[in-house]
Amino acid sequence: NYTQANVALASMLLDSGRASEALAVALPAAKQGDANAQGIVGQLYAHGHGCVRDVEQARRWLQRAKAQGWQARNHDEDRTQKESSIEDIIKMGETVCSYEAKNSLKADGLTMRARF
Repeated sequence: NYTQANVALASMLLDSGRASEALAVALPAAKQGDANAQGIVGQLYAHGHGCVRDVEQARRWLQRAKAQGWQARNHDEDRTQKESSIEDIIKMGETVCSYEAKNSLKADGLTMRARF
């Protein structure tokens, strides 16, 4: 189906450091109600990855995704997975963006994993 294909393509684009393209591909699927696309869009806005950081948009999309059972997963230092709350995601975005701004770093062309 169209939305699943968009989510798969957005994930591949993110894995290759093409975040703005991933957002453009995921947003239509998110608007059609796909929870995974909504989670991707929310995380991109939370981290300002491929777009200007927008906490309000991030919360909106992440809340929609979570309402459908979507779960963000992060790896702890010991490589175990844990679920992240919306506020965890927002806080991580603030931390990363502040660090990058303070150190004059650019995120262009990086994957989300490389930024963290």
